Amino acid sequence: YVNKGEEKIARVVDMFSRGGLKVRQISLKEPTLDDVFFYYTGAKLAGDNN
Repeated sequence: YVNKGEEKIARVVDMFSRGGLKVRQISLKEPTLDDVFFYYTGAKLAGDNN
C-alpha cells in the first residue's frame, strides 16, 4: 500500500529506464476494504483465508 501510487510508479519506471531496463507490464489498483483494515489495524478480518 502506498499513497500517490501514480507518482511512485512513474518514478520507478523512470529509474528502470535510466538503468537501461524496460517495464513490460505494471498495474495499479485501489485498495480493498480488507487492505485498508489490515493497513490500519495490522489484523486480518475474521474468516479471511488469504
